Amino acid sequence: MTRSGQNYETALNGGYGFFNVGYLAARRGHLHVYPFAGIGGAGAQLRIAESSAPTFEEVLRNPGRSASLTKGGLALQSGFGVDQLVVLQSRDSGGQRSDAGLVFGVRFGYVFMPVQSAWRLTSTRVAAGPDVGLGGPYVRFVIGGGGRRS
Repeated sequence: MTRSGQNYETALNGGYGFFNVGYLAARRGHLHVYPFAGIGGAGAQLRIAESSAPTFEEVLRNPGRSASLTKGGLALQSGFGVDQLVVLQSRDSGGQRSDAGLVFGVRFGYVFMPVQSAWRLTSTRVAAGPDVGLGGPYVRFVIGGGGRRS
């Protein structure tokens, strides 16, 4: 999210990444249903920058023309997924069948942020910063490639 004002431009960015482990709970043909859990990290960055182009001399007199505040922490997630393989190619080889095609899926889950750092300006802690709220429920739609041997 980016906002521009008369003198400053602000941008708030965030993201997370997980290592997930799941278990195939049900399979009917090429439809798979599975619960999963993950551990990873999350972070946010708030960037504030002056929107005008200063001269070199102005920067030397007043270098504090922008700030980048960051925050991060441990993230956990749990949820379940449903995937459907749409077969585009099948092969039989030595009594073994191999199917390949497109996978359409949906994930339902919840992200927990049990441990979060304080806001930081470079390496200096910033007091009384707002909660970013990177955790919460989500629904994610997935399109990709996949295959199965049987």
